[in-house]
Amino acid sequence: MELPSDIPYLEIEVPESSLKLEMIPSDPGNLKATTQIILERLHSAKSPAFLLDMDALRFDVSRQIVELAERFKMQVAVMNCAKGAFPENSGHYVGTYVGSIASSPATRDAIEGSDCLLTVGYRRVETTTGFFTDKLPASGIHLNSDSVDTAGKTFQGVYIAELLQSLVDSSTGIVAKKPPRPSKPSPIIPSDDPLTQDAYWKAIQNFLRPGDVIVVEDGASSAGMGRLTLPDDSTYITGAFVWCSIGYATPALLGAILASAGRRHILLTGEGSLQLPAGRAHRGR
Repeated sequence: MELPSDIPYLEIEVPESSLKLEMIPSDPGNLKATTQIILERLHSAKSPAFLLDMDALRFDVSRQIVELAERFKMQVAVMNCAKGAFPENSGHYVGTYVGSIASSPATRDAIEGSDCLLTVGYRRVETTTGFFTDKLPASGIHLNSDSVDTAGKTFQGVYIAELLQSLVDSSTGIVAKKPPRPSKPSPIIPSDDPLTQDAYWKAIQNFLRPGDVIVVEDGASSAGMGRLTLPDDSTYITGAFVWCSIGYATPALLGAILASAGRRHILLTGEGSLQLPAGRAHRGR
């Protein structure tokens, strides 16, 4: 933590009561209106879908998203910085959406062709949108941290966790049906062929196991991991959504180990990215 030199000398008033870290409630009228609009769209939709960005993790709304996806048979894609926000072994999961550059055809069809697309915390960043090649439907409904944008109106004072819970509570009569889980990846067969990116990432896919903490650097590591399926209960950490700045993953790994020492941690980084924090540490000795 860094403070300007004049700040420590300031006197402030200290409240007598304990600080309560609670979200203020949503605007009742706007919460009711947005719930009704979204449910009407979901009930009439033929190809509803979710697109999840970082806020799905930040506001801890994965459970509500899973319930809604199962009830309304929604396809779910994630941005490459939000992997792990939805169970990737679910039959509803359709992959990572990175615009037209790096998305699979099935992922693009599910998101760009949806007649009721709900985005969660969607931010247009070059590395997460395939350098702005994203083509979301104009009719999409964007759920932001404290507001909702529809095709014709913006509703302020609607908080994302409260809204998603309202959607779950208001659709309890719908029987959720879980789709079959995708098949597991095939085991790697040893070969003397040249090592390729495709072979490498297939090997990494088989190396991952439930509960892993996977820390991924920007660049080739992030692009390769975006195609893989995360095991259950794994945590995915990347700096790809912040400035495209290399050198993030290695020190982030240290923080992750300190925060969850009992879990297996995996670092995926490049030699240039590794040299940045290592070089700074050496110069600081």
